Amino acid sequence: MIELVMIGFGDRHRATDVLTQVQRLEFDWASDLRNAIAVEVENDGRLRMLQSLLVDPAADPEDAFEWRALLSAIVPLPYLSSSSPTKVGTQVRTINDEGSAWLENLSLDPDFARNASALLRPGNSAILATIHDWQAAIKLLSGYSHLVLHTTVQSKV
Repeated sequence: MIELVMIGFGDRHRATDVLTQVQRLEFDWASDLRNAIAVEVENDGRLRMLQSLLVDPAADPEDAFEWRALLSAIVPLPYLSSSSPTKVGTQVRTINDEGSAWLENLSLDPDFARNASALLRPGNSAILATIHDWQAAIKLLSGYSHLVLHTTVQSKV
């Protein structure tokens, strides 16, 4: 079972700034933010995932894949026309297929996915984190934004 928290912002760069701030906190649950990501939504709707863990040699590369899979479940990568470069089309299909395969064994709350999709609009940003003591974390994190979503992602197996 995964406790997923999403904090949304109406400014494209705010999530990155806030994530940097909250990663410095010293609460029992603050270590969970080590795996958190910031997502910025470009004006054309593309998502930019920022994850500080990727520069950490001890980081698990699977973390980036799981975040990418989750994001593609919330906001699927766009359909590309046949005139799109083959390499780009292949990458889009691969990300969507891998995301779907990874999520087959998980149950994602459709209300959370809908609300998260509505939050991830051009010009916005968000922080996504898996936090074990999410109830304690929400008390502090909601001070940064009133757009806070939570869901439990459960294994279907």
